[in-house]
Amino acid sequence: MSSKPGDQVTPSLAHGSGNQILIVYSGWTDTYNGIPINTMRIWARFYPITDVDENTPRKSYVSTLWIYPLFLAEDDLFTIQWTSKNPSVSIEIYNIKGDQIARWEFSNKNEGVIIWNLKNKLGVRIKPGIYFVTLSSDKEKYYKKFIVLR
Repeated sequence: MSSKPGDQVTPSLAHGSGNQILIVYSGWTDTYNGIPINTMRIWARFYPITDVDENTPRKSYVSTLWIYPLFLAEDDLFTIQWTSKNPSVSIEIYNIKGDQIARWEFSNKNEGVIIWNLKNKLGVRIKPGIYFVTLSSDKEKYYKKFIVLR
């Protein structure tokens, strides 16, 4: 790959077969295996989707958390649904860097649904990437992952 600024294109994500994602890379290359070619190179690889999981045993205070779809386009709506034995919960969305994107707090509510328009706290649409939803109470946390595609 060329090291010239502006010659590289960032990876793109796509849903692969089964429980995989396809990451496609592209960029300008001057040579390939020592042979001058001066062309654009595109390559891809399937990667398994990994779960975020805490290794600590937990009691079931927050009983269920559903999110869907797991893969969505930038203009889709995202649904978060939960039931809880604890009536006070918070739901937060983080990007892959750990920045908080959105947050909701509920008290005296054992279940609910959020239909989210993929806008951050400033009202700006989020960019394609990997995001995490956390549902937490004073007793425990649940984590789920979703991907926004182009």
